[in-house]
Amino acid sequence: MNIKTHHAVYVAESFLDNLDRVLLQNSTIMGVRTSMRTLLFSSLLLFCEESLISTSDSLPSDVTTEFSVDLYHALRSVQTNQNLICSPMSISLGLAMIELGAKGPTLQQLRKGLHFDKTQEGEEFSMLKKQSKIISNSSRQYRLKLANAIYIQDGFRLNEQYLHSNQEFFDNTIRTVNFQDSVSAANIINTWIANQTSGKVKSLITSHSVNSLTKLVLVNAIYFKGTWKHKFNSENTRLMEFTKQDGSVVQVPMMHQQVVSRFGYFTVGKISYQVLDVPYSGDEASIILALPTEGIELTEFEKHITPQIIQNWLSTMAEEDIEINLPRFKIQQKLDLKEPLEFLNITEIFEIGSDLSGFTDSPDLHISQAVHQAFIEINEEGCEAAASTGMTAAIMSLPRHRFMADRPFMFLIRSNLTGSVLFMGRVMDPEVVNSYGRDKDAL
Repeated sequence: MNIKTHHAVYVAESFLDNLDRVLLQNSTIMGVRTSMRTLLFSSLLLFCEESLISTSDSLPSDVTTEFSVDLYHALRSVQTNQNLICSPMSISLGLAMIELGAKGPTLQQLRKGLHFDKTQEGEEFSMLKKQSKIISNSSRQYRLKLANAIYIQDGFRLNEQYLHSNQEFFDNTIRTVNFQDSVSAANIINTWIANQTSGKVKSLITSHSVNSLTKLVLVNAIYFKGTWKHKFNSENTRLMEFTKQDGSVVQVPMMHQQVVSRFGYFTVGKISYQVLDVPYSGDEASIILALPTEGIELTEFEKHITPQIIQNWLSTMAEEDIEINLPRFKIQQKLDLKEPLEFLNITEIFEIGSDLSGFTDSPDLHISQAVHQAFIEINEEGCEAAASTGMTAAIMSLPRHRFMADRPFMFLIRSNLTGSVLFMGRVMDPEVVNSYGRDKDAL
């Protein structure tokens, strides 16, 4: 079984006041001249615009899990009854790049929202650097690529200290671009994003996203591909029923295998559910699947998820002989992060008067947009090396347990090396038609 994941983006602008915004939207008023700055992240994009008038350890796993769970709850509150996919790691990296240029209350609010306030101020950057280096090491048996870039308008200058720190902690590539040619600039940035995500994230930026006022685009991209430790045999995949939360039934390709894997039964309140850990080759990363008992809605179950509950799963699950039935699925989603981040009380970066003076000497910088795009694909595919590590054909006794994901479930992809949550989401309907077509057509 093979999984691929990708995602992207943030946008930021700064204006002196609401009058400036009106003037910028209608440049014919009194012939006003404007100049602006824009920062952008893909996998996290940040656009910033100038006003009209000018320690050595990785982050503790509880810190990354706390932000991941907070983010998940914020997103599910605005993405009700829909499939969901996000990368907490990418979003936290993008926000950390904003934090690097933040000061005062804006800085403190970011640190609290990201749960970095549990570390000494400034230590989070070296921790993130080490964490990223560990999980993206080329010797890993999965493939994880992290990439950062800054696109700057010719003649625009960032503070030298910000550039130095950004290069040190995030290893940014710095390029110049002409944002006055918005079509060309968008194409250049989208090409970079597509290259970093093996073509899975495309057209993240439109020609309307950048213009002659844009001064800077800051981009973050992440790509993950892992091969299952125990490969699914595609010959065992069959069309089976999947019951959606509204009671309707669809036919989906259901993968099947019997294997020994970490598994457990849990309860929260009056809700009982199963949790399954399916490792990738090398045991360096896993996908954790949580499935409520039949008859219990996923949207009711997920309300109870806390970092402590997830830590309990990880410490309690035991190796069990289990029959796994898991649908093939693909989810691609573009999310507006502004409302979810405000749900996390990360609000100042979006407000006029936010203190992002670490980016540049000019005041009045704030974030105008925050956009995130993610992609995930799960199927039976795997490399020969994965097959040679333990999935030779064998006769097995009847399994003691059964994990039948024929109804909505949630998942998270986790680095077992650092505890980082790379991706997190839920499957409400694996039969959603997207640009790839209906998956069952491949059967």
